[in-house]
Amino acid sequence: MAGGAPGPALRDRLPPAAAILQRAAAKVAVSHGHLVLEVGNRTIARRPPVPRLWQGLDKLKKQGNIFNMNAANHAGSMAGQILSRSAAHGRGWAFTPNDFADVGDPRSVGMALTRLMRTGKIRRIARGLYDQPHNHPLLGRTGATADTVVAAVARKKNLRMLPSAPVAANQLGLSTQVPAQMIYHTDGAAAKVQLGNLNIVFRRNSGRGLALAGRVSGLVAQALRNVGNGKVTAAHLNTLRAGLTPVARKQLREDIGRVPAWMRPHFRDLTRTNG
Repeated sequence: MAGGAPGPALRDRLPPAAAILQRAAAKVAVSHGHLVLEVGNRTIARRPPVPRLWQGLDKLKKQGNIFNMNAANHAGSMAGQILSRSAAHGRGWAFTPNDFADVGDPRSVGMALTRLMRTGKIRRIARGLYDQPHNHPLLGRTGATADTVVAAVARKKNLRMLPSAPVAANQLGLSTQVPAQMIYHTDGAAAKVQLGNLNIVFRRNSGRGLALAGRVSGLVAQALRNVGNGKVTAAHLNTLRAGLTPVARKQLREDIGRVPAWMRPHFRDLTRTNG
């Protein structure tokens, strides 16, 4: 029935529906020609709507109690969650779709990321890798750092990562020279990521070479390797010692037997709190 006032059957159905909406914060939706009633994240009713119900549904829609369940609305809400999470991690965070696995299914997350990218709210660094650039008053448009990109790749593929000797030396202050390539040894496939003018290279390495990956002792060992056997000075050790926490010193003590023999005296020296 196309026009006119709702019939008695429709009036009989509307009060209980309104009561459910108010008491249970339920949502009435129209999806693919079906009437859907949702409470929380659960769908508790799904059936083709009676033609007579359309007027009542329009009434509820005007009151804000009904919405069209479609990909645009769903992705829009998801996009907000993505931006909120990115903001919570702070500027310079790099992320992948896996970082939002709890927000929705892969397809929906992918749609939301694509929409955000097209509107310029996020940027795609590489395939499946994104950041949220910001405008800096002096530096201009800035985004993810090399460290956060490496961390995002490691999270996505559950990889172990160990920086190369020059990268580790630069990170720990033993060298002021920024490597032309940020090389990381990994147990994953070889790959490259271009971050602005910086080239991040992932090189596949053996399990033995990654024994100290993810540990401070591995970073320190790589930095010492960059300085070289017989070339480590007291100034080098003082620089390293200044950045070590009690937990880091404990790691160095635990891993002394896992580094080359020439590094072990330096590890022992670094674990002394009095220098």
